[in-house]
Amino acid sequence: MSISWPTVALGSEVDLLSGGTPKKGEARYWGGDIPWVSSGEMKQRQIWDTSLHVTDEGADNGTKRVPENTVLAVVRGMSLAKEFRVAISKRSLTFNQDLKAFKPSEKLTSEFLFYYLLSQRHAIRDSATEASHGTKKLETRVLEDWPLPLPSLPEQRGIADVLSTYDNLIENNRRRIQLLEQAARLLYKEWFVHLRFPGHEHVKIKDGVPEGWAKIPLGEMLTLQRGFDLPTGKRKDGVFPIYASTGINGYHVEAKVKGPGVVTGRSGSLGTVM
Repeated sequence: MSISWPTVALGSEVDLLSGGTPKKGEARYWGGDIPWVSSGEMKQRQIWDTSLHVTDEGADNGTKRVPENTVLAVVRGMSLAKEFRVAISKRSLTFNQDLKAFKPSEKLTSEFLFYYLLSQRHAIRDSATEASHGTKKLETRVLEDWPLPLPSLPEQRGIADVLSTYDNLIENNRRRIQLLEQAARLLYKEWFVHLRFPGHEHVKIKDGVPEGWAKIPLGEMLTLQRGFDLPTGKRKDGVFPIYASTGINGYHVEAKVKGPGVVTGRSGSLGTVM
């Protein structure tokens, strides 16, 4: 049995809202409790919080405030060269000028709209045009003219319910990972910055280390070994991972180093430890 839904222009069922940035020099606009979304935070599908926040006064001056379950999309910036970022808000928030918010009509649910735009992300990305300074932009008319299938509201809700089940599981796992990473950072700080190891919390600190410890050069405790150059043309696919400064970038049939060991970049992406 085939499904036949009417197709309309997106702009006939959606109002596109523009965001903005309150003046950074006005302290009373910033540091509140209202999230302010930029394109960098649009890598996740659900927006719960952001790195920057505005006050109620800031939300009324220079930006746009939208309610929970509002669909947001990046319409300007370098990210459009690679992807069309779309997300849905999980609380009332504001957003900047690189984004558009989608206010649906009574015939359209935000959740169905979100998943439909997600399904169209590659085609929409390819519709972006060149902007100034080598960035990309999506013209408002392109989004307004985009074809939108319009099932009945019960069908829209049923589709979104199935898809959101998986997204909610992914989001819950992502947030658990964030909590575990935060716990690991706090433990690292407790042990290696404050030097409060379990059972040694009250040991005196002498010369910057716990009493009884000694400071010695790192080179006396380990061997620093430079990596090996292995061009792509000389690689033979195997089971041994090839590490670059950003992580694994291929596999080879022969191991060059015996484990265990610690790998870190010496140029390019510094600070990553594997």
